[in-house]
Amino acid sequence: MRAFAYSFSIALFTLAISLGITSCASIINGSQESVIIKANPPGAQIAVDGRKIGPDSVKCKMERGSVHYVDVTMDGFRPAHIRTGIGVNPWYWTNVVYYFGYGWIDLISGAAYDVEPNPLLVDLSPGSGEPTVKVYDTSGRWIAPLPLEVIGAALVVFFVWFTVGTIQMYNR
Repeated sequence: MRAFAYSFSIALFTLAISLGITSCASIINGSQESVIIKANPPGAQIAVDGRKIGPDSVKCKMERGSVHYVDVTMDGFRPAHIRTGIGVNPWYWTNVVYYFGYGWIDLISGAAYDVEPNPLLVDLSPGSGEPTVKVYDTSGRWIAPLPLEVIGAALVVFFVWFTVGTIQMYNR
């Protein structure tokens, strides 16, 4: 009976780790997000992080969990410089709720975050002069990525706690 209890506990622990490692946000969304950028007036040139993307309305992939810089320019209009923000992806919370805190893979890969705003709508002002600067707050990233040492230590503590608890439970 005791051998069955140990085998069952190890199988249950392995299942919990396997489900946690999958990390929902990484599977559902990946580490990149498709962001739609629409510029007004038509013909405005759009560049993301220094790379020219195209005119008017574009859809481009951006890394989640990072700040990006979008430049929109057109002759006869004031250029616009926009810094994107970072928000928390709702799929990340499924790891926290259903898998008791798993989700560290989402934090490392960046899948726990979203690019804010999406879509990004930019209206250029006629004339010349200083560029219009917009900064979207990055306060959505209050879940900081954890160093691997912290994650490893937490897994070791959990494993020891689980093993000791299981042995004590079945030795009664």
